[in-house]
Amino acid sequence: MTRDRVLLRHFLVYIVLTTVAIAQPILQLYGDNLTIFVSSRISGWQVLLFGLVIILLPPLLMSLGEVVIGSIFARQRKHAHNFFVFIGLWLIVLLLLRSVSFGAWPVALCVTAVLALGLLRVYVNWDAVGSWVRLMSPLSLVVMAMFTVSVKDVVWVADIGAADVVINKGPTTAATPRADVSVVMVILDEAPLFPLLNADGKINSSRFPGFASLANSSTWYRNDVASSQYTTSAVPSILTGVLPIRAPAPLVVNYPKNLFTLLGGNMAMDVQEIMTSLCPKQLCEKAAVSPSDDTTPEDNNSPEDADIDQAKETSEFGRFLRDTSIVLGHKLLPEGLRQHLPTIDEAWGNFGGAKNNADQTSSADSTVAPDELSQESSSLPSIQYESTETMKESKLKWRSGGPVSQVLRVETLTKRATEQAIPTLHFAHVLLPHRPWNLTSDGRSSAKPNYDQDNPKEIDASRDQYQKFLHQYAATDKIIGDLVAKLRASKNWDRTMLIVTADHGITFEPSEHKRDTNATRIDTMEDLYRVPLFIKYPDQTVFEANDCPVMAVDILPTISAVKGIDAGWKYDGQSLLNNCPQRQARTITWLTGRTELISSVESLQKRAVKYDQWVSFNSGVDGISGIVPYGSLMKAPVEATIARETRISKWSLEQSEKFDNISGDRFADIPIALKGSITFTSKMSSDAVGLVLVDGRVAGMIGEVSSAKAGSKVSFLSIIASSSLTPGPHQVALAIATGNPSSPTITYVGSPS
Repeated sequence: MTRDRVLLRHFLVYIVLTTVAIAQPILQLYGDNLTIFVSSRISGWQVLLFGLVIILLPPLLMSLGEVVIGSIFARQRKHAHNFFVFIGLWLIVLLLLRSVSFGAWPVALCVTAVLALGLLRVYVNWDAVGSWVRLMSPLSLVVMAMFTVSVKDVVWVADIGAADVVINKGPTTAATPRADVSVVMVILDEAPLFPLLNADGKINSSRFPGFASLANSSTWYRNDVASSQYTTSAVPSILTGVLPIRAPAPLVVNYPKNLFTLLGGNMAMDVQEIMTSLCPKQLCEKAAVSPSDDTTPEDNNSPEDADIDQAKETSEFGRFLRDTSIVLGHKLLPEGLRQHLPTIDEAWGNFGGAKNNADQTSSADSTVAPDELSQESSSLPSIQYESTETMKESKLKWRSGGPVSQVLRVETLTKRATEQAIPTLHFAHVLLPHRPWNLTSDGRSSAKPNYDQDNPKEIDASRDQYQKFLHQYAATDKIIGDLVAKLRASKNWDRTMLIVTADHGITFEPSEHKRDTNATRIDTMEDLYRVPLFIKYPDQTVFEANDCPVMAVDILPTISAVKGIDAGWKYDGQSLLNNCPQRQARTITWLTGRTELISSVESLQKRAVKYDQWVSFNSGVDGISGIVPYGSLMKAPVEATIARETRISKWSLEQSEKFDNISGDRFADIPIALKGSITFTSKMSSDAVGLVLVDGRVAGMIGEVSSAKAGSKVSFLSIIASSSLTPGPHQVALAIATGNPSSPTITYVGSPS
């Protein structure tokens, strides 16, 4: 048998093994979750290339390794082949036994390796086994064909444009004619309503002044309910006015009747999607907005620009493949090793992480020239904005910049909405305050601990996560407040319909999944499905908190009514313009079911009161870092000369060197999530709480000291107030508070060792 024929036979063995171990699970996973491609904006040909790479690259590398080894050590070629067969068999065993616990990960690797060696021995000793494996080589073609079918809507994008509509030119109660109304719509992500509330059910203005200003400038629909707890069905529901029945990929081919196709023939479009792709490319590929009426478009695209764009696509494809290797690690490695991999459940890419710093620029800093409006919008003025970015480019920024990029996204929308000169839809789905919780309340950033999808069993740990979340929610509040203030000060305020809402919420109930619906837990459903909804109507002068039973599917019918544009579509929702829907129950859905939510704002307030038992309504933003019932101690001075604490022998703090020089720059990394340990010589009382002191003032608290046992060493996580970390060096110390919260006994521990 010739060497080439032997190599071909060996390649067929390799491709079968790697198809079973790598290609089939990965391509099925990605094919069933097209949002992975949507969020990364991998182009159609790159999706198919991705499939081919996953199928062909591993066996080609094995064949190349065999050739190289055989060329250097001619007598070892057979052993090289057996080694690569062993690797393939080992990967298959790891995949099949992934959920089986063998104890520590070294034990799991040894056990699976022994099993793979046994299978290798069968392969070596029985030629029929090799023949049978080679006969299975068409499996790779089947896997690729199935993947191609599953991604067809991403590869071959449907040619869908603006809908045929009827425009109502009749009179309106607003001073602004319907045709002149602009729509500004911001959809937040993973943003429940309960954290925004105060004890009286109003917006907590001391902690969230931005949302309070929005509520005081609009109709706040306090009794709003989301349609789904998953973005890929919740956002399409908002944009179509139709309840989710099934969960197809969030692509325009699956949802052709949506906000963008409704308005796309009559308004300029400034659309920033991130997890969906419902706006047809011909309508929304680039923003078309202008600060003046007489601006004319110029096509500034150059060959150099094309080269840059191609380089960006190539770089992004490489990053996408790196992300895939991390996903594969989660698929194959034992649990102990998976814990050392970057988490893949907090984002849709860049799992390895990139630095969160200010060099993730907004589109105001980009140099991409705008496209003209689509032919279907040719009746509109042909205009441009001073700079634009494609939807693909905005997705890349999220993958590299995380939450920082989302702040810049809203700031870009704010600038455009305040300066635009013609009726325009300004839309942004923003992954805030969605995980990862990097942002601090004052607009800097902090390293994120890797949080599981399930909440911890311990209240202390769940509260720590809730506090980190509140920091990012407070950062979100700042950009919402900035949007309201700048839009109000602009000439466009009266003629703008401003909508701020969220796709779904999140729960921090101990032991519960953060996002999955538990049909037996009505309380967590309130966390997941009750979201903010603020609508500022054109020329609105009366502002109120409205408790009508509204739903996310009411938003599109309301926009349609305000704009006077009718496409003849049927909605599950109703227009809220001068209307209060009469509903006894509202349908909510999740991946595996649906139910009717029968509750009111009183149920919402109960959830706010429940979390108030963790983090008090009071004390504004700094109060986020307090622990009930000692929250009033936040920022209080504690002198080192007070009584010494004798029940603690020592305590340590990770990365304490970061306090040597704190930066005040925007998005600068500061240590607000403090990790460390405390060693106790005596038992602590149940009412004891640790006080983290920064320069002698209480900056955060540690709940883990409560009831700590003598001789124990307790790990802790404390979320401190970012306002305590002013630019420059700082000293950190620990104290203990016990007794009556209004006049506690405080003892001093000292600096970490």
